Amino acid sequence: MSKIQTSLAALVAVAVLAMPSVSQAIDGILDQQNLTANSPAEFGNERNPHYQSFVPDLPQVTDVVLAIELMQSNPTTVTASIFKAASNTGSTFADHAPTGASLASATITPTACAGGIGCGELTSVWTFATPAAVTPGLRYVIEFSYGPYGSNNDRWRPALNANSTDAYPNGMDFFLNTNTSEFTDNGMANRDLMFQVFGLPEPGTLSLLSLGGLMLMRRRRG
Repeated sequence: MSKIQTSLAALVAVAVLAMPSVSQAIDGILDQQNLTANSPAEFGNERNPHYQSFVPDLPQVTDVVLAIELMQSNPTTVTASIFKAASNTGSTFADHAPTGASLASATITPTACAGGIGCGELTSVWTFATPAAVTPGLRYVIEFSYGPYGSNNDRWRPALNANSTDAYPNGMDFFLNTNTSEFTDNGMANRDLMFQVFGLPEPGTLSLLSLGGLMLMRRRRG
């Protein structure tokens, strides 16, 4: 981590305070979100790749956070990847679908818990080794895909917001039906994933933010 990123730690900590309990480190600052401390009322389909589109304000994506349902014994790996969306203006699932090569990807294995499927929830973090370079104001999409699983107890399911209100109007949640190769929301319109996107601004802006954070820390100590 660079000196600039290190000096930005105080500002990052402020953003993390607004999140549910997360044990993993966050490299960036909060950019986009639809994540609350409330328990979700719905979970997405667990057998298919899941997607959440978003419009970043920052030019680099460093981390993705997602609330998921814990599995019992041997949870499958979950990979988060950033793609450009097929369209910046269209409103169909195909418009929000990924296109081109992945801009960044990271894989984790969620923690297991006792009690069978649905035995708990976990807020998980995917940190990209190299931040995804994005263009602020354009549409991108996060793909959450699962690894092979041996039994139902190994499956994962992403959490959706608790009501049908469009909580995150800059994007949508949908999944790929691997049987039909079609994108769908399975009748859960407007129920975006409970996610967060963290990123970094341009180096010049980052320097100003870091300086402001250091001055704030000095003022508080004084």
